[in-house]
Amino acid sequence: MPKKKASELKRARNGAGSVQFLDNGKVRILFMMPANPVTGKPPYRTSIDGDTAEAARLAMSKRITAVSENTYQKPSYMTFGTWLDIYQNEFMDGIKESTRIAYEGIINRYLKPCFGKYRLFELNPSLIKSEYNKLRKGTGKKSGISPKTIRNVNGLMHNILEKAVEPYRHIQRNPVLGISLPRVEKREATVIERDNVDRFLAAIRGHKYEALYFFDLFCGLRQGEALGLTWKDVDFKDGLITVRHQLQREKKKDGIYRLVSLKNDDKSRRTIKPPRAVLDMLRHVKATQAQWRLTLGSEYNNPMNLVFTHENGQHLPANTVYVPFKKIVRGLGLGDVRFHDLRTSAGLYARENGASLKEIQLMLGHSVLSTTMDIYGTKSEYLESRTAENLDAFIRSRMA
Repeated sequence: MPKKKASELKRARNGAGSVQFLDNGKVRILFMMPANPVTGKPPYRTSIDGDTAEAARLAMSKRITAVSENTYQKPSYMTFGTWLDIYQNEFMDGIKESTRIAYEGIINRYLKPCFGKYRLFELNPSLIKSEYNKLRKGTGKKSGISPKTIRNVNGLMHNILEKAVEPYRHIQRNPVLGISLPRVEKREATVIERDNVDRFLAAIRGHKYEALYFFDLFCGLRQGEALGLTWKDVDFKDGLITVRHQLQREKKKDGIYRLVSLKNDDKSRRTIKPPRAVLDMLRHVKATQAQWRLTLGSEYNNPMNLVFTHENGQHLPANTVYVPFKKIVRGLGLGDVRFHDLRTSAGLYARENGASLKEIQLMLGHSVLSTTMDIYGTKSEYLESRTAENLDAFIRSRMA
């Protein structure tokens, strides 16, 4: 059957408007919108498109009903790029700086390039899903992004479009709702098993980052938390360490490192009681820093009062300590172990030396106990709570 040209109109017998077959394959219905009984607006001629005549007529019927009930909302011709600018100016005040930087990174890397040219009314689940698939696979010289990143992009996209629904009413429904997202494969926790602790400690002995690796292996801080630990956080008198900051680099070109509050202050901020061997090591670090300060004089500068630094007092960037760490574990045949796995290992050692799951949750700063149970619930049998002395004995037996 030959395709009808855009100029060909067919008058519907039932008075439901004129059907126009467009060159792009869609169907347009031209019809009279009835008078609005609420606003008093007189009848006017308009049109609506659909993939089929039935779909167009259904959309027309819904619009007429919405007008009669005074719930009809005209589509917004504002581009999503313009709305992103409005969102950044009006809805990002008051959020944490680290969160704002992360949001701006997602907006500039993904949302504006992929969706900025579309008008708000053009955004629909099919289009959005298609763009996500392109991001996932990668195009040209750009490599694909992970399922987790896709989920982060979608989460921010949802929040931004939700504001376009309410309070601004630029769109009637959030087009992100109901989109299927790629599954994030859960990586099984990796640890430095008991049989390899001695080998790891021997391998880091004398290394310039020995203190940092040793500390995290038995205290279990996140990398940013360990690098952001300050001397104000270390209480030698009561033998306590408070975790309240993380060292984080701004997510932009030439971004600087700075101390920022933890992502979830109520759950992540915590005070832990480390083994005495760890406190002894920290005393040695403090004495070493005092010697650096004495030797370098004015060239020594530790403005953030950090525990782990370069010899001149400057902070340690994440990659600076990660690369040599990977070299060490590969040399031991433990290539799958990441820096983050020092944290996992610390929880395991605490578990095997008497800590309850609840104590490990508090030690590691897990927001919910279920996270702790997923990792450590089957690692060893439940043991009654004991003190840090048990873990200290475990450490010293490996250092002998």
